[in-house]
Amino acid sequence: MKKFILFLLLASPTFLFSQSGLIKPILQPDAPEWVQLMYAETPNVFAVASAFEAYYKTHPYEENNYTKYYTRWAITARQYANENGDIIIPDNLALQENILLRNKLHSGEGSRSTTWTFA
Repeated sequence: MKKFILFLLLASPTFLFSQSGLIKPILQPDAPEWVQLMYAETPNVFAVASAFEAYYKTHPYEENNYTKYYTRWAITARQYANENGDIIIPDNLALQENILLRNKLHSGEGSRSTTWTFA
């Protein structure tokens, strides 16, 4: 039993740090156009998605660091994209307001879902 507990204590840092979030791979000079669009100063979600799809219509799909990053990037970027596909990162105050609004809606306050009854 002591060995098992010792193992858990020694292995726990590995479990805690194994999922390190969104790590951006280094941009290589020969990277496809969709990768270069994604790495641009102001990427457009729709332009990157369109270039990604166009590239893999003419090339066999292979999972690599870029495609893994694209998958995670697209999910995150879509949350902050406006109707034109431009990514707008809100400031801390706007993020806090969004969190409060989301919590209010999930708790039922301000929601019409509490008025439903079953007769």
